[in-house]
Amino acid sequence: MAYDPRYPGPRDSSILTLQEHHRSQTILDGGESRHLRLRRSDADFWRTEDISRRVLDYLRYLGFYGVYRIGRIQMDVGLITALLERWRPETHTFHLPFGEATITLQDVSILTGLPVDGDPVTGVDPTLTILEWQALCLRLLGFEPDAHFFDHSRLRIECLDDRYRHFHITDDAPEEMVQQYVRGQVLRLLGGVLLPDTSSNKMKLMFLPLLEDLDFARRLSWGSAVLACLYRAMCRGSYADQSEIGGYLILLQIWVWERMPTISPLRRQLLEMPSEQHDPNVPFRLDGPLGYR
Repeated sequence: MAYDPRYPGPRDSSILTLQEHHRSQTILDGGESRHLRLRRSDADFWRTEDISRRVLDYLRYLGFYGVYRIGRIQMDVGLITALLERWRPETHTFHLPFGEATITLQDVSILTGLPVDGDPVTGVDPTLTILEWQALCLRLLGFEPDAHFFDHSRLRIECLDDRYRHFHITDDAPEEMVQQYVRGQVLRLLGGVLLPDTSSNKMKLMFLPLLEDLDFARRLSWGSAVLACLYRAMCRGSYADQSEIGGYLILLQIWVWERMPTISPLRRQLLEMPSEQHDPNVPFRLDGPLGYR
């Protein structure tokens, strides 16, 4: 059709074929934009006290330390909803006044520090019984969750929150206990922060077997899995009939802040600065990814 500046919708429907079901169509038809419910379940994780140096070393080794350093960020529901109104599942890009833009693996690596090279995170959702899941948790996490915490192959996150709320790893703790604790914390990160679904209180246990061998887990491209999960969540959230969204939305928000600095907030805390003992001939590096800024 001929371009009409009064109509801000797609000019060519042969490319953006899903416009009829898109959130933006509701606005074009005169309807109201409803804020999405942003699903996450990570509040208790950030209340974990005194994480041991040995645990932090494992988080660095596995590639999750950057996410830990970024911490919990207050989500801007209006900003996320506005972005989803401009996300197109046909092209996997945001359609903005100045052109198209999207989050890339390079963004994931620089902003979060998650590994984007290595083996893909793949597999099937194991069809285990609750007794089999309990036995696996006992072996890999060091405790056996009660049966009522399970929903088929999902586990309620509060089970791990209760387990680790006052659980401390000492310097003389056995290595097996440290690794079990690390698996539990990484599982909390995956289920509540990086790969959350829309339940807000359950995590998929399909990732637990991938953490059995931490040397193997280190070789996985977790950043690729996080980005793929976020793409899928944004594609679903762009439909007009959707009212909630999961995925690592913190990545989306800090990506927008980095790419559009005019809408980014002022820093609420000072960054670490070089000490007087720092060698001026050695470049100073922040202890965390760019998103930690």
